[in-house]
Amino acid sequence: MFNAPAVGPRLLAVAALLSACERQPDPERHAAPEIDAQASSLPTAAVAEPPSGSESVALRPRFRVGDRWLERVEVEYYSARDDEAFGDTPTMLERRREAFDVEGADGGDDGGFVLRVTTEHLEIEPLGGARVESDTLTDVDARHIERFALVGIPLGIRLDADAATVGLVDEDAFREAAEARWLELRAASALGEASAEERARWQAALDGELASTRQWGVRPHLPRDPVMVGDTWSESITTSTLFKAEVQWNLEHRLVAVDPERVTIARTGVAGLHPSATSARYLKGAGGELRSELVLDRRSGALLEATTDLSATLDALPQPEAGFPGGTLKVHTILRRRPVE
Repeated sequence: MFNAPAVGPRLLAVAALLSACERQPDPERHAAPEIDAQASSLPTAAVAEPPSGSESVALRPRFRVGDRWLERVEVEYYSARDDEAFGDTPTMLERRREAFDVEGADGGDDGGFVLRVTTEHLEIEPLGGARVESDTLTDVDARHIERFALVGIPLGIRLDADAATVGLVDEDAFREAAEARWLELRAASALGEASAEERARWQAALDGELASTRQWGVRPHLPRDPVMVGDTWSESITTSTLFKAEVQWNLEHRLVAVDPERVTIARTGVAGLHPSATSARYLKGAGGELRSELVLDRRSGALLEATTDLSATLDALPQPEAGFPGGTLKVHTILRRRPVE
């Protein structure tokens, strides 16, 4: 989302439409489900005994109150214009550490839980620029301030008994804390009072983060019925973006391998833009493709590794008032997620 190509200021908002392709398909985020097993600092996935041959495997997500785990995320962003090839060096690198805490039922009648997700540490390193870290932050480039404003603020997500996302918890409190942090960072960075455009970009970023969680949930889609190696299951997800446009993702999952040590799930998807009247002023079209793989420990279900490879394009219309001639904006993103040992 925050790898907007270098275009006119108003096109920064257009490039933010890429958020529907960059941010949403992080399917491994909060990915490790949990079973009733020996005490562990990591969540686990409930599966049958190790299958042999054509035996089916049941993936039944459960969480246990008091569980806490950390995951490390590394993201490489590449961007290019028109017929340009992507360079060998990322346009921007992002690294973050995320904490997950499972709390008790929140009073709902679905037997669910609350999962608190907190970005504890964030660092951003733009191409040709200095690395900025949240732990030593004194000021921050205005282009990245929306990202750092969310560091350290827990987001509560209510899950039902099947670990499906039901909704957000204390959303107003999250927004208030994020707003206060955003203003604090602006003051520390001597950015002055926010313009209407800057405030609109901030609200769009905040709304997008919350909408992403509501629409995609906090874990990959898993079938309720047992599956065998080679079986596939699909889903279609429609997500909102800026300008009230929609992006529809058609996704297919496949159980690739199960052995006594590991469970591997592959995922592919394509996305298309359903424009709104407003987005049609800026875009001729947009689309995206993703490939990802999630590997779980076969016995404990703990996350071993997760990788997502995403490509997205925007065919932008000319914006003379912003000095932008139009053209194709391209983004390639590689996301890797690992548990913190």
